[in-house]
Amino acid sequence: MGDIVLHFHGGGYTLGDDRPADCGFAASTILEHTPASVTHVFCSQYRLSSTPGNRFPAAFQDALASYLYLLRGLDIPANRVVLSGDSAGGHMVIQLLRYLHEFGLELGVEPPRAAWLWSPWCDAATPIRDPTVVYRIPQYPTDFLPSHHLVEWLAALYTPHPCTNVAVDDPYVSPLGNPFRLVCPVWAMIGGLELNVGEVTKWCEEMRGVEGDSGMVELWVEENAVHDVIKCGGILGFEESVERGVERARGFTWGV
Repeated sequence: MGDIVLHFHGGGYTLGDDRPADCGFAASTILEHTPASVTHVFCSQYRLSSTPGNRFPAAFQDALASYLYLLRGLDIPANRVVLSGDSAGGHMVIQLLRYLHEFGLELGVEPPRAAWLWSPWCDAATPIRDPTVVYRIPQYPTDFLPSHHLVEWLAALYTPHPCTNVAVDDPYVSPLGNPFRLVCPVWAMIGGLELNVGEVTKWCEEMRGVEGDSGMVELWVEENAVHDVIKCGGILGFEESVERGVERARGFTWGV
């Protein structure tokens, strides 16, 4: 058996699931373009914040449980697991990497072989505080992401409850501005026409600035792509962009 990709779907923590209709395009493209390396893609379900009582950190807890299930439930070596996530799912992968940096050694949880981030959400604090910021981003006219009303809805559902005393700029909620020492190599893909391009580029630069991380992060910008094409590319006509991305992720991870 080859390596396993543990993938977390996007959807702003409020939409989507692990079923083929939502994750099938990503999973099949990964399998098709990593034939000598990946034999299985495990798409994880997690609690959505659109369901009452499932604000942060519910989804992160489920992501950690999924990773531990592979390692301790199925006895899969950590170095055979690649973490992967698109949009909010990419945000979850960053949370997992931070957790493993802070507590992995203490808890005896080994890091994965690598992590793949597809249009990850890196700056949560800014749109949570001011959803209208989307209109001031240069890529707003070229992306398909909607108006500030959806951002307000997502923020209202996902933002930690006041009783937790977790602020929106907490490192686990908003990765941008909170770099940390990586536990494994990270490959990221972003579309040049999407809203997230600036924040993901800045996050990668911040991470490279951490001592020991400079050679651990690679960013691939697909210039003419919009947001989260690994999730939506089969619908929007970006199949070739996703194939190029997966092939570059394969080369970054296995050198082939």
